[in-house]
Amino acid sequence: MTDDDPLARARAFAARGEDEQAKHAYVYVLRFDPTHFAALNELGALAAASGHRSAARTAWQQAVLHHPGNPLGRVNLGTLLLEDGDLTGATTQFQAALAADPAFPEAHQGLARVLTELGDPAAEDHWRQGFTGHAVVTKPYRGSGPGVPLLLLVSARGGNIPVRHWINDRTFAVTAIHAGYADPAGPLPPHALVVNAIGDADRCGAALDRAEALLRHTTAPVINPPARVRVTGRVQNAKRLGMVPGVVTPRIDVLPQADVMAAPDLRFPLLLRAPGFHTGQHFHYVADRAGLAAAAAMPGDQVLAIQYLDARGADDMVRKYRVMFIDGVVYPWHLAVSADWKVHYVTADMATNAGFRAEEARFLTDMAGVLGEPAMPEPISPWRRTGRCCCSRPMRRWSWHRLIRIRCGITAGRPPTRYWRPCGGCYLAGRNRGIGLVPRVVQIAGLVVHARPPQFRQRDRTTAVRMASFGRSGVGRCDCCCKKVSF
Repeated sequence: MTDDDPLARARAFAARGEDEQAKHAYVYVLRFDPTHFAALNELGALAAASGHRSAARTAWQQAVLHHPGNPLGRVNLGTLLLEDGDLTGATTQFQAALAADPAFPEAHQGLARVLTELGDPAAEDHWRQGFTGHAVVTKPYRGSGPGVPLLLLVSARGGNIPVRHWINDRTFAVTAIHAGYADPAGPLPPHALVVNAIGDADRCGAALDRAEALLRHTTAPVINPPARVRVTGRVQNAKRLGMVPGVVTPRIDVLPQADVMAAPDLRFPLLLRAPGFHTGQHFHYVADRAGLAAAAAMPGDQVLAIQYLDARGADDMVRKYRVMFIDGVVYPWHLAVSADWKVHYVTADMATNAGFRAEEARFLTDMAGVLGEPAMPEPISPWRRTGRCCCSRPMRRWSWHRLIRIRCGITAGRPPTRYWRPCGGCYLAGRNRGIGLVPRVVQIAGLVVHARPPQFRQRDRTTAVRMASFGRSGVGRCDCCCKKVSF
């Protein structure tokens, strides 16, 4: 690279993770040639990666305007539009990309996602053309030293847990495998660690099957094993949680879509839902048998018929208390209050009602006081009723009091405790307003990896577990109390 090559200089900054310098360098290129495709396209990618979506859209729109025959710019713009919910705009871009290059795999992938959202059976052909032979993707690594080789298992059809905020391209050299289209008999890329991001058991059954087959070829540690995810579908969660004394969960029947109208023994009102969809998509309240016609418009071959549990309070409002289980400890996430049975935080009445926001603040700071002690579980794992923690502290049975569990939408299994385990009393010192993770310092392949947690409140103590290795077994110490712990 020479000083008179501004594009190479911009790319060098980007490769080293010096994003601000890279942005300025790309802008410098565009000062002399506002239509430069590589500068526009790469500046858009840099902006999108840093969360500046409006800037990314502008850059890619200019790339498409000045280079309409280049499929790469259209695919990038189409992907952004798809993520923003503009299915019509995304379809236009993906179809234009395929008109320019009918074999462009990323265009087939994008169009497959759009058509799947629309319930169009033509999506299957695009899934096949987009991912057959293109299941393995090497992500850019922008660290200053050797990166931790990480294998990331994902589902091409969605249903993945978000990993962007804790698997970064300056620490990990990531190779992603779209498990549903990978050769289960083929060798795996070099790796020291495997992370399974496939998190939706209802949507990703085939991908989970293939992921388990792929993992037979590795001895590396696996975070979020597919077998643990498999048992977290809505039906399984409702049945498992329904066995806990005091917990009320709905009955859920899985019905063939074609047989819903004639299904016997249905009790109304009920809820109809398409498996594998979230945020209220393809989810309907049915007052009587005539309302079952809504099932005909649902994607897929099956429909969930869910018992309707009326959770309205004395003020006729529905409250959804969302919590997280982190190693068995319950932490508040948010409260949504709505007059509608289908409660979602962003569409509820929280923004316009100061009283509801004050109620949520009380929930976040004093969950036990708001819900009442009978509804609070003891701080132990929900996956076991009795036992002892790693420091031999006895754990009591946890009880719930008429706690209604309606959604049953856990998306990932419990983290494998053999990888990192502080003592039970020191696992999480603070509630962190429901968004705290264990700050941990792990040594993988000779490199110390810091997983940064969000900021804890001042009165909370942070906790870290330092491990000599990231293998399947070992002994470490809790950094708070220095007790020996096994992993």
